[in-house]
Amino acid sequence: MSEQCSEIFEEVFNSRVGGCVRDCACGQTYYDDYNDYDWEPGELEKLKENSNAIPFDYSISTMSINNEEIVIGCDCGRAKKYEEFILRHAEQLAEYLNKRAEVLKEKAESIKVK
Repeated sequence: MSEQCSEIFEEVFNSRVGGCVRDCACGQTYYDDYNDYDWEPGELEKLKENSNAIPFDYSISTMSINNEEIVIGCDCGRAKKYEEFILRHAEQLAEYLNKRAEVLKEKAESIKVK
């Protein structure tokens, strides 16, 4: 079974932040070993020597969920768990969001300048 979330989930929760090196919320480090960056002296070499750092051949992108930065492509399963929670509770979440929207609408109407 894949530990990856769907492409739709990645697209919606993508933080639109990428770079040469990122740590996933699970603790795994990823780095871009293909593109050129202004690495600090020895920084890239240290990453290559680190058996726990995983090279990608593209910029490392992340998702921001529940104040966690999750690397897109990490197989830790964190993003998938969030997606599965949303899907299991979609009906309740929709009901909550609709009720919350109604409360906010009433509040906005009560302070409307006339």
